[in-house]
Amino acid sequence: MPPFRESISKQVRGPSSRSKLACEPCRKSHVKCDQSRPCALCKRRGIDCSLCQDVTFTALEFKAPAAGLLKDFVSSKTVEGPATFVDETEEVADLYQVTSPSVEALSVSSDQHPSPWPVLSSHGNPVTDATDAFFLWRYIDFIGPRFDMFDDTPRYFSTVMPQLALNDTLVLLACVAAAARQYYLVNDQQQHNHEQALTYYNAAIRLLSKRLQDSGPDPAVFASCLLIAHCEMVESKATAWDLHLKGTGDLLKMLGMG
Repeated sequence: MPPFRESISKQVRGPSSRSKLACEPCRKSHVKCDQSRPCALCKRRGIDCSLCQDVTFTALEFKAPAAGLLKDFVSSKTVEGPATFVDETEEVADLYQVTSPSVEALSVSSDQHPSPWPVLSSHGNPVTDATDAFFLWRYIDFIGPRFDMFDDTPRYFSTVMPQLALNDTLVLLACVAAAARQYYLVNDQQQHNHEQALTYYNAAIRLLSKRLQDSGPDPAVFASCLLIAHCEMVESKATAWDLHLKGTGDLLKMLGMG
């Protein structure tokens, strides 16, 4: 299965996106990279093949007509026939290979505290829509690492949240909403990107409201609240950040998550 990035045509991707996907050694050597991991040149040289670390919030010229996941929310029509996987990055594909915890790991002694991390299913639901897969990839590459930057917990937003997203629609909506909002802000704030981000955000808010009424303290709901608050803050004036933070904090305290 080719990487998800390669499934986007040159016309849609834009002329400069290929160079952004080249590994760091090839870019420094000014040679063409075949974009495999490791690439042929790095394998031949026996050196580490890594992506350039200074490419942050890079805007890929991807255009989708509407938020793909939300077809399930606004339409009662069903699609006949077996579902198929959308071409994905290695990072997204790896999320389906989550191993079940061992018996030893699940046993907790009387003087120990159980892990606050959720127990992950060994099988996730495939992301079958190209738009959803694109924004989930952007979340993994851009949003998650920045949430984990100053956190002692090892990569909760980068690894655990995407795994939860494969089994939890609220988490998936929160992840792709945050990624879609960031994509809109770095792509000249085009109107169709704004509408797409807003569609994801509104669906996430509606589902979050329902989950808050139907469930108690839940790490997935807690993290989704933070991502949704992030969506609101990144497009607000700095003077309004305190209001968003206070509202999110009060909500979490009310639910016993603070």
